Amino acid sequence: MLEKFSDRLAQDSAHFVMQMPDSPLGDQYATKIGQNAAAKIDRIETVKQQLEDWQQELKEWRRQYGSNRI
Repeated sequence: MLEKFSDRLAQDSAHFVMQMPDSPLGDQYATKIGQNAAAKIDRIETVKQQLEDWQQELKEWRRQYGSNRI
């Protein structure tokens, strides 16, 4: 789900950048849109990695403590 959100964010920002007028102000806005999108995608990737790490920790915990059940 996070991957799809990240992809959608990239597509939307690319669309908005293409809609900007060919002018210095349009270039500034396009740059800002691209930077904001990149920052958001980086945060999404960070959260995605953290979730994967937690999932791995949980699997290890279950493997370690789940085998102690009687």
